[in-house]
Amino acid sequence: MDFPHDFIAQFDFLTAALDDPGTDLSAVLAVLVDDVRAVVPSMLGLTVTIAEIEGEVTVTSAEPDLRTVGASLRLPLDVVTATGPGTVTFYAAQPGAFVDLAADIRHAHGLNGHVVLDGHLHEPLPIGQAGITGLAEFSLINQAIGVLIGQGHDPGTARTELHHRAGRAGSTLAAAARRLIDDLAADTRIQPLVR
Repeated sequence: MDFPHDFIAQFDFLTAALDDPGTDLSAVLAVLVDDVRAVVPSMLGLTVTIAEIEGEVTVTSAEPDLRTVGASLRLPLDVVTATGPGTVTFYAAQPGAFVDLAADIRHAHGLNGHVVLDGHLHEPLPIGQAGITGLAEFSLINQAIGVLIGQGHDPGTARTELHHRAGRAGSTLAAAARRLIDDLAADTRIQPLVR
């Protein structure tokens, strides 16, 4: 499966956001997809969810006929990368396509209960959602943290301050970030000269 350019670009962005120079998510996933495709020729696509401090970012790359999913396999992301919390879900057209692979992974990594076979039967498929979800909020929060750092906070206290602002407003972190950025934009607008 060839990843679209946008998919690779978004993974490059996420790799940079992880701030781990030894992790290249695009390269790791390309090798992993090739390996899975060799075992499961009917593979249709995958969804990767990375759990960040501020929420989840999900990236989906799938063939156009994802509606024909007959099998799925969800694994903890740290089984295939060193990125930390998250999951990768593979989709295939052929029912039962992942049974042997799931058994092998459970045995090799001692993952009883952490490998979900055919979870798509009970969960909605990411049909029509190819791309990124959660990335806009992730970016917005990081921009707001940057604003707070520019106002004199160090990175740790900037994150804490944003959490406090969200708590005081009874809002989500993304909403507090948007408010901070909008307020900064309003404060820095050039006012017309009074004649």
